[in-house]
Amino acid sequence: MIKTFKSSLFLCAMSALFLCSACHKEQSPIPEVLGEYLKYHAEKGKTADGYDAYFDLSDGMLAAYSNDTTKAEIKSIINKITGNKNCRNIYSLKEGTVSKLDKSQTELYNYILNPSSYATVAPIEETLKRITSQGTSAFLVTDFEEYSNGVIQQQNYAKAYFVDWLKKGGDITFFITNYLENGKQKHLYFTVFDMGEHSLLKDIENALEGSKSKYTRFNLTANVVDIEYGYSGTKGGCYHDESGEDIVSVTNESGEGDCFTLYKDYHAEYYPFNETWANIVKNAKDLSEEGNTPKFMHLITGPKVNLTSLSGYNVKELDLKVTNIQDDFIRFAGYYEYTKDKTINVDENGKLLDEYNYPNKNNATNMPEIEDMLKYAGCVQDGVATLNVDFDKDFNGTSSKVKPLDLLRVDIVIDECEPKYDLITKLFSWEGNNSLEQAVRNTLQEVNPEGQVIYTFFMRDGGE
Repeated sequence: MIKTFKSSLFLCAMSALFLCSACHKEQSPIPEVLGEYLKYHAEKGKTADGYDAYFDLSDGMLAAYSNDTTKAEIKSIINKITGNKNCRNIYSLKEGTVSKLDKSQTELYNYILNPSSYATVAPIEETLKRITSQGTSAFLVTDFEEYSNGVIQQQNYAKAYFVDWLKKGGDITFFITNYLENGKQKHLYFTVFDMGEHSLLKDIENALEGSKSKYTRFNLTANVVDIEYGYSGTKGGCYHDESGEDIVSVTNESGEGDCFTLYKDYHAEYYPFNETWANIVKNAKDLSEEGNTPKFMHLITGPKVNLTSLSGYNVKELDLKVTNIQDDFIRFAGYYEYTKDKTINVDENGKLLDEYNYPNKNNATNMPEIEDMLKYAGCVQDGVATLNVDFDKDFNGTSSKVKPLDLLRVDIVIDECEPKYDLITKLFSWEGNNSLEQAVRNTLQEVNPEGQVIYTFFMRDGGE
């Protein structure tokens, strides 16, 4: 006998997935499953938390580390990472070699700040190759000067490794401070290569908190944005009348069951509308007329996003993309229930049914894009974007690609942006060396975030 889990998801449209009276198994609430769905895709291809730390101990770094403020920062970082369960190994870079340092916290600090510990060139490119090939989060302290036969490497050697890391889904954050070497103004970089849940980035942020150094933070990524929510309690961004009720889409905002849910860690939120799309369109039109208080403005008045944290880009325009993920989500839900109970959704041999084998890429479901239904109704001003969603002017409440109760994914994406070239020059070059500037410049050009998702609204109507 095939044991198939029957879900209560999308009651009418998904009749094949009702509660299973035979096996008395009840589906997890949609908000729970959707949270796992977001987590699954966020973590796919990323390594578990844990990182390595690399310190450039070439003789050229003596000037950088001699500054009292920098010494204090190094000490704070060493105190934070030494003995930290997430820090796997600590390495020194000198004499053309990457060497593991098996030292205590005090020994490590004294070793790094002892002039006698320094030697000839640090193998920066070899270290970058090591970091990107392992795919594990890493912390690197260096000026990125790579020497070849006693001469500074002017070719933008770091670009290939930056691009590789970003395309794997990782983030790169530079904490940049200045120092003088023989009268020449240079930069020291505390660089975080993060792959996972950003535990390393948080450790370094905490270590540098309150620092007297006026360091500059630069995110070589489009994945780090600050969100400002104007929501109250269990209520989201849908329309509310004077009494606080949603009388347009009739969203469940009780905080129980299939209700509005905010997923801050994943920059997403879920709206289970209890009205049909046709009725929501009609209600919105009626309440948008003069005389209504408050007047209907947007289907969703979303949060604000500070795009200035996308350090290397000037974001000019955002756009919106709607995708019907109903079939994909149902397949994931079946797989998720199987992970909780291995007797669910299996065949007579106890093997997971192919239709719920979500990790199998060959089973990928069709997720059609829905055009002419919703539109981005916010704006970008002074680096801050409002994430509002409205109906397209031609949408009357029906679409050939959307059935009642279908789950839609509404992504706000970057539509137009350009690199900040002047800032790149200021932060990543100095007299006699623009190798890192060229690497960052070329990386920003190659890994342009146009089309990248910065926020997601999940929606479904209440069916007929």
